[in-house]
Amino acid sequence: MKKYSPKVRGFTLIELLVVVAIIGILTGIVVASLTPAKSKARDAKRISDLGNIQLAISLYFDRCKQYPPTPLNLDSGTGTGDCTASGSVKLGDYISTIPTQPGGTAYTYAVSGSPSNDYILRVQLENDNEILKDDVDPAFGSVVCTDNADPYYYCLGSK
Repeated sequence: MKKYSPKVRGFTLIELLVVVAIIGILTGIVVASLTPAKSKARDAKRISDLGNIQLAISLYFDRCKQYPPTPLNLDSGTGTGDCTASGSVKLGDYISTIPTQPGGTAYTYAVSGSPSNDYILRVQLENDNEILKDDVDPAFGSVVCTDNADPYYYCLGSK
């Protein structure tokens, strides 16, 4: 007769704990390496949004010969100048929605003059970026556009 000797098959508790610890360490490393990529992606969205808003404002100016009033509103034109003669032109004719920053805050927009003949769009970036060398850096009323130190402000103005 054959003797039955139970052989333990499977993993011990120590082996399972070691595997779980290794997976936890690897997950922490991956998550930590993705954090800078997320902030760069948010900055890229902000820069793209400002370009889209600038295009809509430029198209509005071509038709109305003045920039839209502040705050940016899709439903109202300025009510003066060529806008009323052209049939109440609205900013919403050129952009379907005014984008907001990641986090839900609005972009800074300011105009000067009456009728408005100059404007500035501003956003604060999370990272230093090469595009900051190509933006405008005027002192535009209370809107500051310095980009030499944190905070990094990216500004676009009338061309």
